[in-house]
Amino acid sequence: MITQVVYVSRAVHPMGRGTDRDILRVARKRNAELGLTGFLFRTRTHYIQLLEGPPEAVGQVTESLRRDPRHTDFDVIRTMQADTRSFERFAMGYDDVLQMRAAAFIESLKSSAISDSSLRAHVELLAVGRRRKKAALAASLGQFVSGMTFSRRASRQ
Repeated sequence: MITQVVYVSRAVHPMGRGTDRDILRVARKRNAELGLTGFLFRTRTHYIQLLEGPPEAVGQVTESLRRDPRHTDFDVIRTMQADTRSFERFAMGYDDVLQMRAAAFIESLKSSAISDSSLRAHVELLAVGRRRKKAALAASLGQFVSGMTFSRRASRQ
């Protein structure tokens, strides 16, 4: 059995200041050493994370995160036990999330009516859905650009 923790917190620094890169660099190293995996979502104002692994390591890192000055309003939404990991391939996966979607997502996570398995599925689908959308967009843009022809004359007009 592994422990999974889902938390939400308010980011102190705006996106794009290098803070997230620093967080990921340290988290990936520490998580690999402790046998942890997970996924961190970033909105313009919040972090949402599912962290998973051995109970002692999850507890240790959760307490460290609670004291981290790079975020405030640290709120553990749920602590769950699971037979398998949701993000076994990621020492710490990362993606940004659209603000409007994140607000609704955070509220759905806080619902006490949602089961552990539904909560886990919400987080997994958000991660998978974002990666697939980005890949599909990149593929369609690539096809669009490769289908275009440019000439010097056309570009001067």
